[in-house]
Amino acid sequence: MLGYPDFQVKNIDIMTSTGYLLTGDKLDDACLKALIALQQPTPPSQPPSPAAEQSESGETNDPWTISPLDLMQVVPFDPPIMPPTATPTVDKGNIPWLCDDAFCHFTDFHVCLNVGLGYDLVCTTCPNQFLGKDGEVLAGFLSVTVTAHCDSTKIEHHTIPAVHLTAAPPRAKGQTCMVLKGELAGQIWCVKECRLKKQQVVLSNGVVLSLNDVCLVIEAHA
Repeated sequence: MLGYPDFQVKNIDIMTSTGYLLTGDKLDDACLKALIALQQPTPPSQPPSPAAEQSESGETNDPWTISPLDLMQVVPFDPPIMPPTATPTVDKGNIPWLCDDAFCHFTDFHVCLNVGLGYDLVCTTCPNQFLGKDGEVLAGFLSVTVTAHCDSTKIEHHTIPAVHLTAAPPRAKGQTCMVLKGELAGQIWCVKECRLKKQQVVLSNGVVLSLNDVCLVIEAHA
């Protein structure tokens, strides 16, 4: 056959699966046993034992097998250091000074504030602007009072976020104001003159300030 080597085999060297040579002679006992052995199916290979898979380091791939590493003493380690819980940021709006007790003696004065763009005048409660009618207010809120629209003799209590409040400037001579900026910041002064057209206020000491740099206050016992 083209491409294959040419072999010549004698009939006495070829046997059938029934145990006979092509010459018709029967195989002897030794050849017959060899033929039977060749016809036996090959048994499947057995998986390696866990001991055979165990490496030199003592590790094993079998999760149910205890290795020498499992018996070693575990080295203790320090738990990770967790950062302290950060204090949530409180939006104090345009009146951060009102949250600083060292800025002024807020216990003696009601600070007058405008609410949003409506310019509704409210006053902080005394002696604590963070303590409302029902107890301490939430962080970022202030306890204020306002005169009722339907009854000028009735006082309403409210809790308003500081971000919605702005300082209310004085509007007339003789009122009292608190200075918000500069060397006089935190001091209480009487208004000598109020120049609304120029947006200025003249203090009793003669100092002229912008209306944006002062805030109207009312004495708590007044």
